[in-house]
This record gives sequence, structure tokens and C-alpha cells, in this order.
Amino acid sequence: MLPFVGWVSLVGVLVVGLLVVDGVEGFSILGQRSSSMTITMTMKMTQEPDNNRMDRSRKSSSSSSKSSSEALDRRRWIQSAARGAAFVAASSGIMTGNPPPSNAAYIDIHTDKPKITQTVYLDVQIMDMDKEPTRIKIGLFGDVMPKTVENFVALCVGGTKNDDEDQRNTRGYAGTTFYRVLSGITVQGGAIGPNTRNGKTGLSSFGANGEPFEPDNYNIQHSHADGLVCMVRGLGGSVDSRFFIHTNANGGWADDRYAAFGIVLNDNGMDYIHNRMDKVPVKPPSNIPLTPIQIVASGILPDK
Repeated sequence: MLPFVGWVSLVGVLVVGLLVVDGVEGFSILGQRSSSMTITMTMKMTQEPDNNRMDRSRKSSSSSSKSSSEALDRRRWIQSAARGAAFVAASSGIMTGNPPPSNAAYIDIHTDKPKITQTVYLDVQIMDMDKEPTRIKIGLFGDVMPKTVENFVALCVGGTKNDDEDQRNTRGYAGTTFYRVLSGITVQGGAIGPNTRNGKTGLSSFGANGEPFEPDNYNIQHSHADGLVCMVRGLGGSVDSRFFIHTNANGGWADDRYAAFGIVLNDNGMDYIHNRMDKVPVKPPSNIPLTPIQIVASGILPDK
């Protein structure tokens, strides 16, 4: 049985899900229902004699104003209740699929860019289309995201330190693909293991079996997100090898949900992402590229 706060949170999530199902319009479904009722009423009115129409029009106008006022009151009450339930759910850590907000101060990379502690590269090639790969250089925020960066670096250099045997194996990004392209939003890659074509599996650099882990934090904001590199979240909010690169500056939807840990540094790398990778035809609804976008090599670049 869920505790009382759990039921409150569940109700809040259901209400919010109903009202924002069509996106950023917020509470537009209520407006759509009101509009459809008005249209139906108007259609009926046009089929009546003139005298009756005028009388009914006056009554309808009065009734419509009262209904609109009542609908507005209901909408405000529901909005207030939903916000309250969402707050309770978030503060209690119950909301499924969303981590609790970060406790530390947020970091805006536009005004307070974290220190780049290491630089890695991905040599990417669209197979059967590119004559040679293009290098994407990624600066990593190791001071802010130490464990997440450690994982990414280990996979970029092409192997994993086994905690039990202190040896390296061949687990890494070289040979993997960008398995999903959401044009104008993100390109996603780094799936390792079975079912890599659709991005359903990933293996971290930790342990013998690539165990998933919790990212360090969600402090880096996505408000200036073009080129920002983040971890894809698995079930329960854990991460592994999968990552994505923002291809749009407006990435606020990812705040408190996806852990950012690096940024693309070179202009030709971002040009390649925008003008080549982002334009590859995909197979809906999974958005798998019809032509493989492969990471042919990866590694770490020496400090200058």
C-alpha cells in the first residue's frame, strides 16, 4: 500500500498528465472542450427560427458567461491542486522517472562555465555517405561531475578497468553508433551490449558487467544547451554508457532530469552534427537512422 503522500502524488501526476498531454499549452484541453461545446451550441442555434434564435441567444450568452466563469474557477482550483500535489511528490522523491531537484546551486554554463578538466574525441562517420570521419571534440567537467566523467573517459579510450581483476577489456565507444536522431533536438549514441541498434542497452565502465550508476548531480542547467553532452537515463534514473548531444539551444526541458557533464568544443564538430548527423533520414517512430552513423574511433586528447 502506498502511504498517504504517495496517493496524493499519484493523483497530482494523473491530473497534470491529463491537462498537459498536448504540450506546452498547459491547460489547453479544458479550453478545447469549452470551444467544442460553443461550436455545437452555435450549430444548433443556426437551425432555429429568428425569434427563437434571438431569445435563446440571450439566454445562451448569459449561460455561457456563467459557464466560462465556473470553468475558470475549476481550472484555477485544478491548477492549484496539481501544483500542490507535484510539490509534495517532488519533495518526497516519489515522482516516478524524475530525480529529486539538485540540492546544490544550479550552474549556468553561459555565465559560469565549469572548468574543463579533460578533452576527449569521437571520430564519427555516416557510413556509405562520408568519405572520411569527422572529429568531435568534447570538453569534460570533471570537477563538477567526477564519476560521470570518469565513466565517459574510460569508454572513450576503449576499455574498462575491471574492479576485480585490475585489467582492461574492449568495452568502449569505438564501433558503436548514434542510434537515434531527433532532428533539431538531440542525437543519441553510446549503446553498448545487445540491442544496440535501437539503443535499449548500455554498459558502464564500472565492474565486470558494466553496472549502471547514479550520476553525480543534475546541477548543470540546459538553458544554453546547443552542444551540451548529457547522459541518457535508464530505468530508475541510473545511467550507463548512453549519452546524447543537444542540437538546440533551448534545452530547459532536460533540467533536473538529465545529467550534463561536457560540451562540444570545436566548431566543425558542431557543424557536422547540425548539417550532417541531424539531417540523416530516420525510421519513425523510433527515429533510428536509415544509414548508420558510426563512431569509428574515440580517445582522450593530451592537455595543451
